[in-house]
Amino acid sequence: MYATKHLDWLSVTFEDLRSALGIIPDSDWHNVGSGHHGYRTALQDAVSGARIETDSAVASMGAHLTMSGQTLYEVRTQYPDGDNSLVQAIRANDGSVSRVDLALNIHQGELTVQDFFSAYKSGDLKSNARRVYYVEGISDARSGDTLYLGSPKSDRQCRIYNKAAEQAIVDNESWLRLELALRDLRAKNGVNAMGSNTCAAVISAHVEDMLGWDNREFNDALLDVPVALHPIKRRRPNTEQWLLDQCAPALAKVYSVHPDFMVEFMTKFRQSLDKLYKRG
Repeated sequence: MYATKHLDWLSVTFEDLRSALGIIPDSDWHNVGSGHHGYRTALQDAVSGARIETDSAVASMGAHLTMSGQTLYEVRTQYPDGDNSLVQAIRANDGSVSRVDLALNIHQGELTVQDFFSAYKSGDLKSNARRVYYVEGISDARSGDTLYLGSPKSDRQCRIYNKAAEQAIVDNESWLRLELALRDLRAKNGVNAMGSNTCAAVISAHVEDMLGWDNREFNDALLDVPVALHPIKRRRPNTEQWLLDQCAPALAKVYSVHPDFMVEFMTKFRQSLDKLYKRG
């Protein structure tokens, strides 16, 4: 068994078109019409298949570069250190990443998608994903079974599937793919971590952060220099911010005049909390 790790999708926005064009050294860009989300022009690289959407009426939207898995396969060969050099080029051009897919491939191993699903059902495989589902057969144009951990609308989702079956490889060599899609703040977090660590190490850290399993083959595939995930600075929900900014000061004023009010307040709070727990 051996493992490989690489980027499998990148969506990056740059302040201007020149910065986006400079990411792929050997390119041949052509105008292919209009873009999406208000971009009036779309360019495609005939060499790698990368796509840039630009020329928005809103200047702050900049130029949006999208690189699929196949595109990244072509692009990483143009850099001396593959994905690591590519990420450094994106950071040097102040690219803002909105999505990155991290791929962990287990080659010539014994693990199957069913093994992961069985371990999850038995409780051996730990995951904080709220939504987990297993699809047998063909789904989303993919052959073989697929295990999904997390929602496609959440900021991260892990897909585990038989890559050999998807690629119609018939030489009986096993190839299992763990594909972790990071979006928004998590995507930025991942690429920021790659600024001071290798892409392979960051991929291992993010997979291990989402999946915990005491399985030798799985843990061998994760082996890399341990790295700490960059903290994600999230905006506090509006309700929580309102409670802190408005309710807390108001409650303090009442308490300063009528200290006994807190007894009544906490009694009401506990009653409301009990109702929520019963309802859940």
